[in-house]
Amino acid sequence: MESTLDLILLAGVTALALLPRCRHGTTRLRLSIFAVAVLLAGLAHAGDTMVVSMADLWESGLAHNEGLLARGQVLSADSTELRGHYGSYFPELSAQAGYSYLDIIPSTKVPFVGNQPHDMLGSFNLRQNIYDGGRRSAQLHLLQAKLSRSDALLAQARLDLKLEIALRYHRLQLLDVELSVLEENLAGIEAQLDLTRLLARAGRISSVEEGRHEAMLLEIESRINSTRADRSATVLNLCQLAGISFRAELLPADSIAETKPGFLPDSALVLGDKNHPLLKAWAAQLDQSRAAITAARSAQMPSLALQAWYGWEFWNAGFTFDDNKRYGAGVVANVPLFDGLRTASAVRAAELRRRSTESDAGYYRSGLHVRIQNTLGSIAAANEQVASLRRATELARLNLDMALAEYLAGRRTSTDVLQLRTALLESQLRLSRQLVQQADLVVTARHLLGIL
Repeated sequence: MESTLDLILLAGVTALALLPRCRHGTTRLRLSIFAVAVLLAGLAHAGDTMVVSMADLWESGLAHNEGLLARGQVLSADSTELRGHYGSYFPELSAQAGYSYLDIIPSTKVPFVGNQPHDMLGSFNLRQNIYDGGRRSAQLHLLQAKLSRSDALLAQARLDLKLEIALRYHRLQLLDVELSVLEENLAGIEAQLDLTRLLARAGRISSVEEGRHEAMLLEIESRINSTRADRSATVLNLCQLAGISFRAELLPADSIAETKPGFLPDSALVLGDKNHPLLKAWAAQLDQSRAAITAARSAQMPSLALQAWYGWEFWNAGFTFDDNKRYGAGVVANVPLFDGLRTASAVRAAELRRRSTESDAGYYRSGLHVRIQNTLGSIAAANEQVASLRRATELARLNLDMALAEYLAGRRTSTDVLQLRTALLESQLRLSRQLVQQADLVVTARHLLGIL
């Protein structure tokens, strides 16, 4: 971002750098005063004005927008959850301690293993799943699809932010053009008012003409004030979207210009299907629903695991690590027999959700195609309107120039000139608004295609 502050400070630093090369005392004094004055001016105007382009605001918004950063945290959480799931493929190691009380057989008071009133056992347990009916694999696919969906939603949030910034930036461009047009018109009316006052005092025209010009002057000043207030609100919105925390006066780096979409209508739908992030999000959600069916079915599958343990039993006063050690190893199998039809219900519900997701995804895709085609049609109509308004503006300016010449020659009234000036003003405003609408349609189309 280029700002006036940078230029001011650059001038001050350059002046200070030239001081050692100046041998003449008066020149050194003047250069020192200039450098200090420029640097103080730079500090006084810090943060006042900033010249920005749309790309600058996009870059700042993508890096600092709070809503976008929050969406990025969701993606990081899903990525962490996926990495954590890979741990389920590794063995599980745990430590265990237990105490039990047994009322021993009254006729047998001699302690032996399994016949102790007080028994404690501490052990280390190792378990490794060998087969789980596809549960871990299904859960892995679920988490991968969830991560893909979060990534697509983050991409869509980025596109949405860029679209909002683009629309506000175009609005700022429009308001600057309107201010320029209104101020130019105000200067013309003021000059014409001065001439009208002279003619009215000379008795050549009625004083009513002077009143009409003053009323028009007040109306233009009111519109200028309203436009400036609107501009201030637009700048605040842009600063918020771009994550600019300080108060700055933003100046667009470029002006409104006629824009072209840059793609052909017959290739637009292909681009949309390929790049639109929400279509990718729907595809990921469909993968999630398929993986959910597999996960639900895996609940009725048998599982097999290896299990081993090693520990010590504490039950007599003559404890030794060698005599009291205990260990065991084996294979644990689990075969579900009946669960009250919970698994069948879960599978049925997952299949219904998959069908619903397929329908929603297809409906969204068809709606996206309609929106793309409508936007392209609006762009074509906007191009024609821009061309017509350009011709109308040129004609209105030509009529005003001719009327001014005839007014000075005494063949036109000041009211005629005022009406033609108003017609030129409205024509210029309509043209600038149409150019902004055209630019808005183009960025909206690129947003729908996922290539903004």
